Amino acid sequence: MKYLKNILLTAALFMNASFAANGGDNDNCHVTLGKTYSSQNNLPSAIVEFTAALDIPELIGSDRAICHANLAHAYYNLGDFVKAINHYTAALAIPELVGTARADCRVLLGYAYLEGEE
Repeated sequence: MKYLKNILLTAALFMNASFAANGGDNDNCHVTLGKTYSSQNNLPSAIVEFTAALDIPELIGSDRAICHANLAHAYYNLGDFVKAINHYTAALAIPELVGTARADCRVLLGYAYLEGEE
């Protein structure tokens, strides 16, 4: 499994580097890197990548909502419940977030509020 994670990280880094070399930025590269870092429990790096993805205006709809949710999960796991709440709330404010993703965000938002009170 560790080998697969390293391959994913290498591929994501290559995608990001090649796109940046062409003078652009790509939300998909940042999201892929963020997910890869999250899977390796490298949450500070995941936060950097998810934040970079959100800075790109072309990231819209459910993709933007899920990126907010991923960022919220990272902050939650680091114990920063205020930032987690902010990003769960931002995800839920996007109407394209539907189904189990919306339900999960609602539940986790509740947990973040409870954890933040302790």
